[in-house]
This record gives sequence, C-alpha cells and structure tokens, in this order.
Amino acid sequence: FKVTADVKLQSEPALRIASHIWCRPYLQLSPSSCFVLDDGSGDVVGYILSTPDTEHFVNAYLKDYVPNLDEEKLPMPKDLDKPVDFDRDLEDSLLRILYSPEKDTPELIKTYPAHFHIDILPPFQRKGFGSILMQTLLRHLKDSGVRGVHLNMVASNEGAKVFYSKKGFKLCLRASCNEVSVRDNQTLCLVRQL
Repeated sequence: FKVTADVKLQSEPALRIASHIWCRPYLQLSPSSCFVLDDGSGDVVGYILSTPDTEHFVNAYLKDYVPNLDEEKLPMPKDLDKPVDFDRDLEDSLLRILYSPEKDTPELIKTYPAHFHIDILPPFQRKGFGSILMQTLLRHLKDSGVRGVHLNMVASNEGAKVFYSKKGFKLCLRASCNEVSVRDNQTLCLVRQL
C-alpha cells in the first residue's frame, strides 16, 4: 500500500490514515475475498482486496472496525458532516472518510454489490499480474453468487482507466452512479456485471 498509494497520499499522516480506509479493514472484515500476489519467494508484490457485499461491509466496518481505532493516532474529527475537501485539508478529509465512510447509493449497490481495491508494485506492473488478480477475484465473486461489482477510482489515473476498460468495466452513467462520480470531481465510478 505504501508504495502504490496515490501520490497525494505518500506523506504521513495521510498514508497511515489511508491504509486504515482502503487496506486494513478488508483483511479484517472480508479476508476470504482478498488475494495476494507473491514474487515466488513469498514476498507480497501485489494484492486485490474486496468485499462481495458493500452494504454488509460498511455496517461491519462501523460496528466492528471503527470502534477499535486508536483515536490518539487517528483522531476523530469533531464535525463528521462537514464536506470532504481533499485539496483544502487532506488529513481532515481522510479522517472524515475513516470515521464516516460515504455510503454508495442503495441503487448502485443493489446492482453492483461488490467493490475492490487493487495494487501491484511497479516492477510487477504491466506483466499480466493485474489481469490474473482481477480474473481470480471476479471468478470468486461470481462463484459466490455476486451479480455485479463497482469501484471508485482517481479520475486522473489514465492507466487504470485503460486497464479497467479492458476488463469490461464501464463508467456508470446512471443517476445512482452520478452522485459518486461527481461528488468531488476527482472520482469516477466504474461498474461491471458478472
């Protein structure tokens, strides 16, 4: 996570907070839907972390994960309803998401209930490993009875857009997705049926 996080998240405390949002809770709350890529000698060089049921995950996150956070290291913001503004105050925005995750719209997660995060170390990118991780996850989700998957991605990541397009993901243009896609002008919501 530390190496592959978006450039805006590369400094502390942003990196630590972000790992508690987009990495650690999946390992704790949805381990059977998480897969790792190793380099052949046991060192992890990539992963795909997922949940087959976003609504269930968010509920478990709020009930089981958030209460166990160390508020000394991860202080809860006073006003959780204040809008997130990454450009104005990155740390505060991340803490708001950590303690009060944005819930995807019910219509979106009804059709595309699963979501995931994928990261691969740079020396192992563009070698087919992302495709292998993606195929492994999508097969697992489909075998588990999941009908669709969504993801929110940084809009400026052109390489990721190409990758996801090749994997059958499309920009979600429905009203339920539009709220996600334009909420901060930096995020795109992509979807795929399984």
